[in-house]
Amino acid sequence: MSYKQGSLGRQFDSKDMIISRLKEELGERRESEEDLRELSKQLKSLEQRYDQVVREKQTAEKERLGLEENERKRIMNYKQ
Repeated sequence: MSYKQGSLGRQFDSKDMIISRLKEELGERRESEEDLRELSKQLKSLEQRYDQVVREKQTAEKERLGLEENERKRIMNYKQ
């Protein structure tokens, strides 16, 4: 009888160890999931900033080209 009780006790101890490890792993996965959400937010923010700076650069380039064209036209008018 005591052998069976000892065997059952070891089974419960084994199950407790498995439960403990799984619980710890779940906690780690939840933390990882939160970290991934935060990284995703940061990535989205960086993508938005990148798009904004690209648009600003394109606008500035168009303005610069327009000013250069106006300057060329003005110089051409003075030469005539």
